[in-house]
Amino acid sequence: MKKAISIRSVIPNIITVLGLSLGLTAIKFTLVQNFHSAIICIVLAAVLDAADGRIARLIKGTSKFGAELDSLADFVNFGVAPALMLYIWDLNVYGNLGWVVTLIYIIGVLIGAFFLKVWGAETSFIKTISIFVWTIIFLIALFYADKHERKN
Repeated sequence: MKKAISIRSVIPNIITVLGLSLGLTAIKFTLVQNFHSAIICIVLAAVLDAADGRIARLIKGTSKFGAELDSLADFVNFGVAPALMLYIWDLNVYGNLGWVVTLIYIIGVLIGAFFLKVWGAETSFIKTISIFVWTIIFLIALFYADKHERKN
């Protein structure tokens, strides 16, 4: 007999899927070189990422599947999407070196995700969000620096 899925566990997963969709949309915007919209998508994905876990704990809707889905969304939203954005935006002009830097960034995000998985995301709120927040701050700074440079 199969266990029924409670609506309490579905709601946070819907929020996570919306965040993942924003990360994938950021990749789409990056591919057409609409970096401003890509950054907005990543920032909105970060907002949803902060909300989904809190809502899940608040309504007692946490699940193993939800935790795994959240990890996938984090990797896409704060690993793959920003890395591709950096590569297409600027690092591609450096050829293979630019691609190696992109891969190092993605591997760094994977290592960070591994450490969070092994030692738990609850160890420190600052440790948990620092990679994601600094990624977003870095992308915003790059966008505005590039925009300012092109005006001059």
